[in-house]
Amino acid sequence: MMDVQIPRHAGNVCVLFVMGAICSLGLGCDDQERLDRLLERTKATTNLGANSALAALPESVAPKPAQRTVIARFKKPRALAIDGTSAYVVDAVSGSREQDEQLDVLRVPLWNAGERVRIASKQRMSGGPLVVRGDLFLVSPGDGPIDRLVKLGSPQGVATSWPPPLPIAPKVIGSAEPAVASDGTNLLFLAPSDDKAMLDVMRMPFAGGKPARLASAYPARVLFVAADARNVYYPESGRLMKLSIAGGGAPVEIARAVSALSAVSDGTYLYWADGGGKNLATIRRVSIGGGAPETLATGFSSPTGLVLDNESVFFIDRDAPDNGIYRVPKAGGPTVTVLRDQYAKGLTVDDKYIYWLDTAEGALCRAEK
Repeated sequence: MMDVQIPRHAGNVCVLFVMGAICSLGLGCDDQERLDRLLERTKATTNLGANSALAALPESVAPKPAQRTVIARFKKPRALAIDGTSAYVVDAVSGSREQDEQLDVLRVPLWNAGERVRIASKQRMSGGPLVVRGDLFLVSPGDGPIDRLVKLGSPQGVATSWPPPLPIAPKVIGSAEPAVASDGTNLLFLAPSDDKAMLDVMRMPFAGGKPARLASAYPARVLFVAADARNVYYPESGRLMKLSIAGGGAPVEIARAVSALSAVSDGTYLYWADGGGKNLATIRRVSIGGGAPETLATGFSSPTGLVLDNESVFFIDRDAPDNGIYRVPKAGGPTVTVLRDQYAKGLTVDDKYIYWLDTAEGALCRAEK
């Protein structure tokens, strides 16, 4: 589908035009959920006056033209992972409610033209996916209310032959986002504790074996897990915690947080999104060795999905009026809007490009950074 450029002040005429364009381009007018999101995007684009919600964005966030490429389209893409040559997309192919959806896990070439490969079908997912050293992991509902960690494995023989899903950890908190992290040797995740008021921080060797509890923690309102080569990071109520992956030490408070929403580490700093209400959330960083936190960007509402390259922090804001993708220098500086109107999910990055799922259009996209 082509991207339609819409005059910003064309008003209702533009909305009617796009409704007709949606039908004529065959997007499926019976897909009400996606149609509603596309119409929301059109209305936002046609109402960008000085008094609109866009005026609430931080002054440092300035539009930066970028050309996006649609790599592939899906029915209702839910999650994304990238390994450098392929994208792994979890696509809802049936089910009217998210908890009832039947999911396909598909591998799509990023560069060379080729057919998508169905790795698994009729799956259910509550967290993930994560690609580590060629193996694919996701969190799926287990028996009862407890989620489990599943390994989809590596292709056997030819690229179209994949082993069946293999449960490898019986207790995982799938509502964490992300639910699983890795230091390249281990899988790190949060699990329900025997003490119902707590949760456990778990380590499982990538090569296999039983999960081991590293520590217990008090759950925060928003849960996630992040890791670098030495430490695993997770939120407790009002603070961010650091814990040695090797074990043997007690958790250490690395920073206070109003409401940590997402975090990522480059081995030198921990970067996180700290919520504080509408237009009050920030992007911050703190040295993993300790010290005073630094604020990199301000004026957002619900920033999340943080990813890093050598120079920048990339993120999305679920409540931003322009539904954009943003970046800010890791050392601080102006925040830049890379792209608007993307309804992005599953943000990831490599040396040259950013990748994401446009959930309004059901598209896997990339753009130069």
